[in-house]
Amino acid sequence: YWTNKFIEQHDVFFDLVVTLGGDGTVMFVSSIFQKHVPPVLSFALGSLGFLTNFKFEAFQDSLNSVKNHKVKTNLRFRLECKLFRRIETDELNEDGNKIVKMKLNGTFHVLNELTVDRGPSPFLSMLELYGNDSLMTVAQADGLIVATPTGSTAYSLSAGGSLLYPTVNAIAVTPICPHTLSFRPIILPDTIKLKIKVPVKSRNSAWVAFDGKNKMELQRGDYVSVGASQYWFPTVEARETEFIDSISRQLNWNAREQQKSFTHMLS
Repeated sequence: YWTNKFIEQHDVFFDLVVTLGGDGTVMFVSSIFQKHVPPVLSFALGSLGFLTNFKFEAFQDSLNSVKNHKVKTNLRFRLECKLFRRIETDELNEDGNKIVKMKLNGTFHVLNELTVDRGPSPFLSMLELYGNDSLMTVAQADGLIVATPTGSTAYSLSAGGSLLYPTVNAIAVTPICPHTLSFRPIILPDTIKLKIKVPVKSRNSAWVAFDGKNKMELQRGDYVSVGASQYWFPTVEARETEFIDSISRQLNWNAREQQKSFTHMLS
């Protein structure tokens, strides 16, 4: 019987993970396998699922197929997020000011998204967004979402972000209710190193969540670095068109009535 501690010490021990539920169950697998992840076979028992593409009614055939034949997996891109805390030391620099150091306070590998928002504060968040150590913008908004292609159908989509095909290695940055209409979602390459920082002059702190879990407060001067994770998340492929089928089935993507000819109307 597995435990979180056993997985942390023997993550390569497992050959296959079977989930029964919705996408949240698959996200739980990602949270406990923070490094090497075995192939994940997901049976749909939820109400809305983009990651659960196997029907539970046919679980015996699906399991036999996985055990007796070769299967194809989709290597899903994950983000490596590192939280750094600002610490003032008692040491003084040449100007007589206290020396500030940054301390690593946790590393998280996320499958869907990193979210930085204003939490319970009544004020807008002020967040500095850096790309490869260059300041891209200072966001005044309810928050920012940094999503993977897998997470593009989750919170990012609800905030107005674009859909991304799961095998496209890219990072989506989506603002949450920005204060300017010109602040639009942007798709960035997976090679970029992002940093989201709460400025020292910010009116309030911010809150960060990793796949909706481990929510923590970011004080002034704290920041989160975001980049591509070296640990992929492999899901067993049900069919080659499973993503298109999912957005058509779950989102009714571009569903509309076909135009009718005048002759049809007369008949």
